[in-house]
Amino acid sequence: MNKFTQLLLKKPRVSHINLDEMGSFIWLLFDGEKDITLIGVFVKEHFGDKAEPLYERLLLYIRTLARNKFIVLE
Repeated sequence: MNKFTQLLLKKPRVSHINLDEMGSFIWLLFDGEKDITLIGVFVKEHFGDKAEPLYERLLLYIRTLARNKFIVLE
């Protein structure tokens, strides 16, 4: 079914998305176990004040990924 949809909609089988340093770091933290609070702790530890406003940015990033169907929120 996926292959048919890809052909019908002329979508590539694999998509390459460029993420900035923080986006790449956060992406690797998604494991289905960590919640947004814990991810925020890791981001703050790694990026310090560069991450601020931390939870606003993190929420926007997660919403964008979900809206574009890169992740599913439960």
